[in-house]
Amino acid sequence: MVTEIRNKHNHAGDALASERRTVRNAAHRIAAENPSLPSRRIVAQSTSSVSDALRTVGLGENLAKMIRSRRQVIRVEPPVPTGWKFDIPEMFLTNDRFYTVHAQSRQSFKPCVQFLMTQRTIPYYDYAFMKLKEVQPQCSPTSITMDYEQAVITSIQR
Repeated sequence: MVTEIRNKHNHAGDALASERRTVRNAAHRIAAENPSLPSRRIVAQSTSSVSDALRTVGLGENLAKMIRSRRQVIRVEPPVPTGWKFDIPEMFLTNDRFYTVHAQSRQSFKPCVQFLMTQRTIPYYDYAFMKLKEVQPQCSPTSITMDYEQAVITSIQR
């Protein structure tokens, strides 16, 4: 005789939950194995064989956000070049991700440092400037001129 029923569900199960979890796990694995692979390529690879039902719920956008947020935490960076010739990972070539620091020399400004950025956000600029200080600890400008980009301004003011 049953006297009590616990955790009684009064809604239909999610038929796509298992497939969604499988795709998400595949995306995690691909992203971990290929840290320089663009998020759109990871989404394409992990969703290539999903059902039409799952494809219609916009899973790709959610996966791309998940990959980007995980990479922000991990701070994926390419290997440091050891010479003048080096390969630039594809993720940096697909977007306008160069940030150049110029130094004034007499009456002109000369480019002296270029960063390859995956994102133009405050944490990424903080990290780039921290790396610059590691490489050039004597770098301490007396004045700074820049385009208006709030993330850079906030990072430099810290």
